[in-house]
Amino acid sequence: MATENVLEEALSTVQGSRMDSHGEPYDNIEIVRKMWSAILGVEVTTDQVSLMMMAFKIARHTNNPGRDNIVDIAGYCWVLERCANFERGNIANP
Repeated sequence: MATENVLEEALSTVQGSRMDSHGEPYDNIEIVRKMWSAILGVEVTTDQVSLMMMAFKIARHTNNPGRDNIVDIAGYCWVLERCANFERGNIANP
């Protein structure tokens, strides 16, 4: 059996098991955005949430390298684009 590359694995994960267990990524990112905005006292964007989650995974990878970190970073790239598409009205929230 051929091993998926990290991009294929990330896409399979975010569109499959993660969406099944956690729901639409935009909804979750929006909740985090509102929480961080309240905590920080400044408006945080959904783009910034996705980018900061990637930064968290990069920091984790720096201390403990592993494929799962790279897959998660790729997944957050997809989430970043999906959130932008929701905000532009290119995707309807189910």
